[in-house]
Amino acid sequence: MVGLFGPCSHCNAKCCKHYAVHLTAVDIARLHARVKGFEWIRALKEGSVKKPPAQAFFIFENGRIDEYYLFLERNEKEECVFLGKQNECLVYNARPRVCRVYPFIENEQGKLECKQGCRCPEWKLSEKEEKEFHENIEKHQQELDEHGKMCREWNATKAKKGSVKKFVEFLLKRTKYKILSCV
Repeated sequence: MVGLFGPCSHCNAKCCKHYAVHLTAVDIARLHARVKGFEWIRALKEGSVKKPPAQAFFIFENGRIDEYYLFLERNEKEECVFLGKQNECLVYNARPRVCRVYPFIENEQGKLECKQGCRCPEWKLSEKEEKEFHENIEKHQQELDEHGKMCREWNATKAKKGSVKKFVEFLLKRTKYKILSCV
């Protein structure tokens, strides 16, 4: 477990309690190296949640194709399944990339700004922290692109004979992620 810094250390984990966290293939590989099994993954049908930036994958069931997205599972309080009793992230070093970039986005000028509707206290970033957020935003986009390619491959070749578990296994086999870069 790693201590939180900046406003996160004083915020009571609002993002972990109020937001659904979408997953990419790289997130799944990173987390799977730390947490075995797949109980921490939730597949939600398109339309049941606000559409995430990740590509949908298809499963053919009952004579029709349904679109799904992968998210972190929520506990009985509808909080992140990896939120500890003292509001700490139990998988901090392996957390999804979207958690690493929250609450920031890059505006058209390439400057960091808080996402609209952000629940965070005010951030004052050091140059080093700002650089880390920019790097994580860039890596997140790369991971979304890689995830999209894998989803399109699945959708074109495997959707008719697949299941959510088979899709996750497919992603793990295809992910070129090196566990050593789990920072």
